[in-house]
This record gives sequence, structure tokens and C-alpha cells, in this order.
Amino acid sequence: MKWCSFIRNFVVDSHKQQQVLLTKLSSLLQCNKNDVEKLLATSRKMKLKEQNRIMDSAQFLLEQKISPESVLENPWLLLQTEDSLREKLISIHDMNPWELPDFVPLMRITQFGLQKLVRKYRSERKFIPGGHRVYFLSSRLGVQPKIISKHLSTRQFMFNIPFKSLSSVLSVMMKYNIAPMDILRDLWVFRYNPEALELRLGRAKEASVEKSMPWMARCTVPVFEKHLQISEDTRAVLGENRTTVEYLSERLGYDVDTMREITSRRPAILRVRMTKIKEFLDFLLLEAGFTPRDLVRVPQILTHSIETTRMRLKELKQHGCVPTSLSIVCLSQRNYQKFLHRWINKND
Repeated sequence: MKWCSFIRNFVVDSHKQQQVLLTKLSSLLQCNKNDVEKLLATSRKMKLKEQNRIMDSAQFLLEQKISPESVLENPWLLLQTEDSLREKLISIHDMNPWELPDFVPLMRITQFGLQKLVRKYRSERKFIPGGHRVYFLSSRLGVQPKIISKHLSTRQFMFNIPFKSLSSVLSVMMKYNIAPMDILRDLWVFRYNPEALELRLGRAKEASVEKSMPWMARCTVPVFEKHLQISEDTRAVLGENRTTVEYLSERLGYDVDTMREITSRRPAILRVRMTKIKEFLDFLLLEAGFTPRDLVRVPQILTHSIETTRMRLKELKQHGCVPTSLSIVCLSQRNYQKFLHRWINKND
């Protein structure tokens, strides 16, 4: 009983301490408790760190003119010691940010790494537009500097690539209208030769690939060729100007707006290859005898395996079961087997 009482009191005390921390931090960062709870939940280390140290780090950051917004966007700052933060801020200021929040995400980098960035900045600031790679990329991509810094903080090789090569790769990707965020999510592409990138993206454009992506420069030749073939097969199904939604609208006999609403609830459908969608519709409508209404009621069937669907419908038919809904075919393997066993036991 004493042990249970101890545990209960410990839990109650921990909860009270947590609530005190939430109140103090929400007041300090000028936000609500939900925002603070999300901040503290970003890392297991955050939960293990002493509350007083979290408060000390937060107070120090605010004293250094780092806004509450920046702290909320970069909660890992609260895991660093005041001495570490102080040293890193010296390096950040040495790179002359236009506004401090622009470079705050770079404080994720070690102090040694930041000192290297300072030396790099000083050696190239005179010839890089904007004076810093962060501002150069921000201007070219039309993305906020702090977002550029966030992505570069985990891909530090971006500061070591020769600027001429970096600029050339960026120009090639922008020439082929690759979205800025797609570029930032796949910075490894900057390690590749600009000429090789131009060749790959040029071939993709000639093949009328709907959306060029950085990974096309990095993938193996077989993977790239397969993607081009899929794009060609898709055009053969859709024609030049139709979309997946328009194709489904025509095949199922529903207006485009209705079909758009249906696919918005099941967006995975739009990621299915068109050749598979066509094969699925041909099978379900022409061979299996289902109606367009059956498919519209369970549109997720199009994201499942055609082979598994064929097998299950055949198996159900063998046991005298004619599904009234395709939802039965979409069940997980475990739940499908349960349904099948119940049906067999009931009809034996």
C-alpha cells in the first residue's frame, strides 16, 4: 500500500510540475499551452531535461532577441546549454544576417561546424549575390531565408559545393520548373553534374513527363527508363489533355465535380498508375460484373492489388458468396479470413 501511495503521489507531483512548466513557458513565449505541449513533445530528450534548464534556455534566447516564434519553430534550441547558445550566436552574428531569425535554424549545427561556415562566408561573400548562400537560394527559389536555413542545417555539404556548380544545378532545375520545395527536400541532387542533370531532365521533358523531380537525376538508368515508360503508358490511356479525375468521370459516368470530391477523400487514388486504374476498371466493370455505383461507394478498391482482388472474388464465388459491396474485398488479410470462415461455417 505504501508503494502504491508513493507511485500515486509521484504521478500527481509530476503532473503538477508539468502544468507549472506549461504555464511559465506559455507566458514567456506568448503562446497558448497547446503550443507549448507540442513543443515539449517534439523530443524525448525534452521530457527528460530539467524544467529549470528549459526555462533558463528560453529566457536566454529571448534576451538575445530571438523571437518566441523562432523558439517555437526550433524547439531543439531549448535542449542546448546557455554557454553553447552564446557561442553559436557569436558565429551567427559573424555571418551578418539581415534579420536574426533568418539564420536561427543554423544553430542546429555544432559550434565547430558554424565556425567553418563563418570562414566560408568570409571567403565568398563578395561574389555571391546576397552575400550568403542562404540569401542566394532564398532569392532564386522565392522561399523565406529561415526555411532555406532549416533545410541547409541538415545538409551541410551545401556550403562546401563550389558555388559555380551549385548555381548551375539550380539553374537547370529552375529551367525545368521543378518546384522550390521539391528542390529543398532533395538537396542531394546538388552533388550531381549539371550536364548530367540537364540530360536527364531534358529526356523527361521530351517524354512529356508531367512533373520533373530532382530524384530523376539520382536514380539508376533502369528506374529512370521505367518512369519514362510509365509516363508514356499514362498518356496512352488519358490522351494529351485529360486528367485522372476526368478519366474516372468518363468511365464511371459521374460528373467531374463529383469525381473530384470522391478522389479528394481518397487522394491515394490519384497516385495509382493509370495503366493499373484502367486494368482494374476493365476487370471490375466488364468481367466481375460490378457497377460504377459499386466502385464509387468503395473507391479505395483502386489502390488495392488487382491480383488479390481477383483471387478473393474467385474464392468467395467458390463458397457461394456474392459480395454486395467491394468493401469485403478491401478488408485486411486477417479480417478477410475471419469473414470467410464465418461465411463457410454459416453455410455448411
